[in-house]
This record gives sequence, C-alpha cells and structure tokens, in this order.
Amino acid sequence: MVLSTLCLQAAGVDLHPTRRAQNFIAHDLRGGAGFSRFGSAPEATAWINLDLDVLAVSAERVQRAVYQVLNISKFGNSTVHLILNRRKTLRQTVEVIPLFEGGAWQYRVEVPDAVDPQTLLRGLVEVVLLEMANRGSVQKSAEIPVWLKEGLTFHLLNVVGPELIVSRVESGSMLRSIRNMIGADPLRRAREILPPGMQLSISDLGHPETNENVQREPERYRAACQFLVSELLRLPDGERLMVGMLRELPHYWNWESAFFRGFYPQFESLLDLEKWWAVKLVSFTGRNPNQAWGPTICLQQLDEILLASVQLRWSTNALPVRSQATLQQVLTEWEFPAQQELLWQVIRRLTALRPYCPRDIELRVGTVSRANEVEAYGRSLAVAAYFEGRWYVRIFDSNGNRVVDWNQEQLEPGREAEFAQLTGSLTEIAAGLPLSDARKLELLDRLSSLVGYTRPPPIQPLIDAYLGVLSRYLDRRASLMTAPVGKLLPPPSSQAVAARTVEELDALMLRREALWRQILGRSIAKG
Repeated sequence: MVLSTLCLQAAGVDLHPTRRAQNFIAHDLRGGAGFSRFGSAPEATAWINLDLDVLAVSAERVQRAVYQVLNISKFGNSTVHLILNRRKTLRQTVEVIPLFEGGAWQYRVEVPDAVDPQTLLRGLVEVVLLEMANRGSVQKSAEIPVWLKEGLTFHLLNVVGPELIVSRVESGSMLRSIRNMIGADPLRRAREILPPGMQLSISDLGHPETNENVQREPERYRAACQFLVSELLRLPDGERLMVGMLRELPHYWNWESAFFRGFYPQFESLLDLEKWWAVKLVSFTGRNPNQAWGPTICLQQLDEILLASVQLRWSTNALPVRSQATLQQVLTEWEFPAQQELLWQVIRRLTALRPYCPRDIELRVGTVSRANEVEAYGRSLAVAAYFEGRWYVRIFDSNGNRVVDWNQEQLEPGREAEFAQLTGSLTEIAAGLPLSDARKLELLDRLSSLVGYTRPPPIQPLIDAYLGVLSRYLDRRASLMTAPVGKLLPPPSSQAVAARTVEELDALMLRREALWRQILGRSIAKG
C-alpha cells in the first residue's frame, strides 16, 4: 500500500493543503468547523486543540530540535503528511504509518485534533527518526526502538522545554524559530523521578512489555530512557554513532543488531552494554552509603580493579599512551618489583570493595514462641522457623530488606515429600547438629527452590578467592628471595610460581564470567 495521489483522493485528503512547513504537509480531514470536546474528562485537562497552523509549526519545531540534539544539518526529502482528524475516543493516540512508492518513502501521521502535548511530541519524534533511518533504504521501514522514542521525547521536553509544542499561532505568523537549548540540567527531572538504587536492565528498557514495574510506573521508565539516550549521546562521537544506529535499523528485524553495528566499537555485545548501563544507572541514582551494592555493580567494579592501568611509549621521545593489562600479563611480563607494587594496590582496592558486595546468605533455623520473632533477625539471612505446628520462612537480602515471606500453607502441591525431607534436615540443624558449609548451601538452595526464591550470586567469596591467590603469590615470591642455599630439593622457580598463579587466575576468571552470565542471563537470552 502506498501514499500515492490515488490513495490521498480515496481517503478524501485535500490535494491542495493550506499549510506546509519544510517537508511536512498538514491536511484537515475533520469535515467541519470546531474542535473535539472532552472537557469533562480528567485526562483532557492538559490537552491542546490543534489546527493546521499549530500542527505544522509544531512538527517543524520538533524536527529542528531533534536535528539539533543529533547534530544533523541536512533535511530529508521525504514528505510527511500530517492528517488532522476529529478525536473519537479518549484513548486515541498519534499513529505513524511509513509507506514506500516509486523509490521514495512517504509518511502518514494520523493526529486527533485534541491531544496531550507529550503524546503529539512522541509521535512527531517517531516520524522524524523514521525519516532519518529510512534514507537510502528500499527493503523495509525501520522500527524505532521504544527506549529511543521515549527517551528522546523526554529529553526534548527537558532540554528545549514544553513550548516545543505550540498551543496557538498568531494570525499571519508561522513562528518558525525555536528557542535555544536551555542551560539548566536537562536530567534534573530524571534525578527527581528515579529512586535511589533503581534497577532497570537494557532488556527492560528495550522490551518494557515484559516488566510489570515498567507498566505500573511509566514516568520512571521514561526518565530511565532519557538518561540512557543522554549517556549514549555523551559518548565520544555519540551523535554520529546514534545516527549510524538509525541508518542500520532498516537492515535488521531487531534493534539490538542495529545498535551494535552502529555503536561499534564502543559496545560489542549485550553483555558489554548491560555492564556499562548498570554502572551508569547506579552512579546516577545514587545509593545509601550504608547499603550493599547489587551483584552487577560489584562485578563491574571488580572487572575494573583487575585490569591494571599502564603507560606505554612506542619510542623514546613519544608521549606515553595509557593502556590496560590483565593480572596474568603482569605476572608473566613484568619484573617482580613492579608486580609487587601493583598487586598490593589491587589487594587494597579489593579489600575496600568487599564490604559493599553481596555476601552468602546465612541459614538460621529454630523455633519461636511468638510469630513476630520470625522477623526479628538481622540482614542477609534465610530464617526457617517452626511455630504452632507450621514452618515459616523469611529471607532478607544484603541490605536487610525482606524479600520472602512464606509459610507452610503456601507449599506447592506435589512437593510434600520434598518438603518433609527438607524439614527433617532443618530440625537437625535446630537441634545443634554440625553441618559443613557445602551442606548448608545445599539446604539453602533446596529451601529457596521450595519458596520460589532465586538466590543472587554472592560476590564476596569471589573477592576472597582473588585476595587469597594474590597474597599467596606475593608470599611465595618473597620466600624465594629468602630461601636458604643447599637444600636437597631446590625451591620452585619464580616462573613456576607465576605460572601456577596464572592458572589460578584463569580459573577465577571463568568463575567471574559465569557470575556475569548468571546475573545477565535473562537479558542475554532476550538479545
């Protein structure tokens, strides 16, 4: 289907429009004077009444604002038909329809004549982005990712201001100019909306329909999208990379593939993007200094600590170039004095990071005399308590927040035998039977499964393992320097000690990668 002259005639569109601005043509299909009236509805209190002047001027102003944000100077040649219709329902929105004919794209934008300014802005942003993305494409139209459409809309509202959408145009004036970008912090509103410690993954932003919290709190979602768009544009050459992603969209059926083509080499995988975004979001929303970080931010900080920052000179007179080296490279390529200085620095940073990272949940079992005692425990605990013939389970996260509140009546049908076996083991713990740490973790996993809880991966044990490996290496190298001469069995060489430590670091790297995949597994699967 194409937006040809015949189509326009069949649709009843006036072929001699009374309003034109740049590549926008406004058509009035209301069939009579006057505006739609929904004045009695609460949703309609902020609506504006559109006529052809208001619609055409608003469209041109939005286009100029988008071009300014993305540093675009060349206007497109595709025609955008703005079809002004009489509003029929409260839920009616702005609809954008891309159509291809004769080797060129055209766009039809259905607009109700009474509309919320933000809804109109969102539709105009979408069509402007579509026009940019489809330049040179003949296969299919691009699909603008929802995070970009929502984020750029919210960004323009805070960068340019709400008057981007005009409410009226004086007679004889087209008001083609828009005011300069405001100098205030464009993310101020996002800072006010996003709560401390808010967690939204890239997958949540890209597929909001899968996250119930997004559905309940759309303003927070839009604020997070604005922050994402703002941070991407702040990357080196960010505007060009964003436009490059737009140009890739028509060639793919999902936005993720186009994103990684457009933003290469800044991001090479969804894992890279998720890690970058997690750190940015936590830094932006802030946190209570007494609270533990989530696994994502802790792993990102751990990754940064384990990469040594070095300066290289390609020639004697050349300026130093900053680069990075893994600990394995440090152990095999550096002299020991330089190793020693760096490794002690890494140990200090790991020690400072450790208190902020999730620890293993401690399992406590007992009987209580009052039901409220089930809740009277500290933080990072799984509490199984027996009270008046019934088992209760409470699980607290690393910040002392209760994340599970379960009792025996909620047991899933068919798991009675499994529960009976587990409670037998729990009763033995309550009676003081000593258990190994491995056995306690096994019982904790079984208990978590019964109550429907996914235990977050603990980061502290991984940090402890790194601290142990590095400390042992330094001790072994120090002992080599003071080893007495004349022993029957010579001590291992420094190369052998380094090789053994490299093997241990390789094993820890696999553990670290496994934790990343465990944390971001759902996002990676969607990508």
